[in-house]
Amino acid sequence: MAGKKFRGMSKSLSFTAPGSPIANDNETVIGITVGVVQTEKATAAVGELATFHKRGLFEGTALSTDVWAFGDQLYWDQGNTRWTDQQAAGLYAAGKAAAPKANGETTALVDIDNAHTAVEV
Repeated sequence: MAGKKFRGMSKSLSFTAPGSPIANDNETVIGITVGVVQTEKATAAVGELATFHKRGLFEGTALSTDVWAFGDQLYWDQGNTRWTDQQAAGLYAAGKAAAPKANGETTALVDIDNAHTAVEV
């Protein structure tokens, strides 16, 4: 049978930093996929190699007024560089709450899954 064959699950990939430097350990969007960038230095300069983690558990910045329960759908707000449970135009549905989050907390545990292909809502 000819055709494409399953090659395995892809949780991260290596890439060359595009048109602007990318800070280490920060969430970002590449195409329509949300992920966390890791580099050997504080910042990957244009043309330098970095790793883009598109699945996994990460501690991320969160909207302080949000209250989440485990498993709530989360949205990445690239403009404000934070996670929220508030659906709005221009946000990416790309993760789930991996732990409850209380009002006033500015960081939270996020399971980035890109299960919805991070389509802007």
